[in-house]
Amino acid sequence: MLLAAGIVFTVARATPDVGPIALAGRLMRETLDGGVPLGAASLGWLGAFAMTLVSSLGSGAVVCASAACALGAFALVEFRSRAGASADQPAVGAAPPAVRAALPEAPGTGRLKLLAPPLAALCALDAFAPGGGMGAWLAWAFVLVLLDRPTGPKLAALAGATVLWCNLEPEGLLAPLAALAVAAGATFDRASRRTDAAADSGQAGEGAPSLRRSWLAALIAIAAACCTPAGFRFAPAALVALHLGPAARGISASSPGAIAPHAYPAGLALAVAFALAAGVRARGLREALPVLLVFVLALASGAFLPFFGIAAAPAIVAGLRKIVRRRSLPALLAPGLAAAAAAAIVIAASATARGDAPTSLARREAAEHAAGGVLFCAQPVWCDVARAAGERVVVDGRLAPDDATALDEQRTVVALVPGWRASLRRSGATAVLAAKDSGLATLLGLSPAWRAAARDGQHVLYERAAP
Repeated sequence: MLLAAGIVFTVARATPDVGPIALAGRLMRETLDGGVPLGAASLGWLGAFAMTLVSSLGSGAVVCASAACALGAFALVEFRSRAGASADQPAVGAAPPAVRAALPEAPGTGRLKLLAPPLAALCALDAFAPGGGMGAWLAWAFVLVLLDRPTGPKLAALAGATVLWCNLEPEGLLAPLAALAVAAGATFDRASRRTDAAADSGQAGEGAPSLRRSWLAALIAIAAACCTPAGFRFAPAALVALHLGPAARGISASSPGAIAPHAYPAGLALAVAFALAAGVRARGLREALPVLLVFVLALASGAFLPFFGIAAAPAIVAGLRKIVRRRSLPALLAPGLAAAAAAAIVIAASATARGDAPTSLARREAAEHAAGGVLFCAQPVWCDVARAAGERVVVDGRLAPDDATALDEQRTVVALVPGWRASLRRSGATAVLAAKDSGLATLLGLSPAWRAAARDGQHVLYERAAP
């Protein structure tokens, strides 16, 4: 309850992420006018409808939906931890499933499973903002539940969930990636034939998900991911939209200060420390490889830190369970960690600046020059509100619909590599929005071809000077 209260309080007080919400409204109107686009431009088409529908009900609806998704994701984390507890009760691994289900949990096991939600929440310390992607957390947690010992109904649910998620947002690509990781882990577990470890963790009597069903789940998820207007182009387009792969190299979705500045030293460090102490292979590589997958993604982008926490927390708790076995844990351990996580979330939200200044400057530029202007943003996500207002932009936060030339010009200008002035000219930009202390802002301020049109404490908007 303490953790839930901290999450709800933080989401209610946080500044909404207005850029994606505004852009979703624009994409919905374009879809209604011209139909669902094909190819990379279709990414997130269904999510635009969902986000616009929720935001049309008012800011309170956005807050409630975001908080509900976050709480649902952490509830599924606890569910996975609880399911793991029933699967690896000590000294009964060879017993039939019905017998194991009737046996009481080992001392301390009941309290251990309560450690998973706050541990996962610590990996999302500064991401609790309305419109901040918490729906993807819920979808990710649900997919992991479906991939754990898949049955026929779970495979059917996986197909439907993957199709829906991939049409909602590019993060749906995580579903087939996780399914492949689980299948590969199950294959390695089968090849290793560690029967002693399998019996110890409850896998001997009940068995890990069969190799056939694991790979069937992977094939189902891969096929479902292609059931979008992008078709077979969904995966490469989603990689670009998620700022992964060579096409998105050097282009950040937002500034480092806005992506998990506190969750890296707090949540990630604590989770890794627990993982090193307890391990994440309590139930085999089929559980460890998905954790490794999102750990690598989290190192590539802080936006994936919450996904790492959701995947890793139950695996870490399962490893701790093998260590404590019949030892009794302090009764206040789980409530204490929950209270600490709730306090950390509130403090991190207060300490993390979520200024609206770049959005205000972009909105100002769109209002004055929407008809013939082209805005270049050092951080593409700043251009979302300008794009939503009807102004052309070089690259917006979605990335995927933009061609390779635009992406190359974006990274060339921001990195100030030789020829950046020519790239900026070829992009057609009539205005540039950049951080005040960046090299780009400094060089544009020294150029007679550009003039400062507006500024605030941290950002400056340049416009081309009249010839």
